[in-house]
Amino acid sequence: MKNFEVYLTRTYKVEVKTESEEKARGIAEHFLSNCKDNSNQKSREEFGFEIGEIELVLNEATESHEIIEKEKEF
Repeated sequence: MKNFEVYLTRTYKVEVKTESEEKARGIAEHFLSNCKDNSNQKSREEFGFEIGEIELVLNEATESHEIIEKEKEF
């Protein structure tokens, strides 16, 4: 098999409850930085691939805002 290096960008929306927006961003970046290979042996055989090392190369909160909850009307 040939070997390829792929850079993958994903955006996650994460709700964090804490006392400040800056702290929420830091918590999200620190504690949600790991990713893993979710393939299994069957899918690797079926589609003919292997996933090697996964290295985190960018971990930055790009947007954040406070959530203001509205009162429910009955």
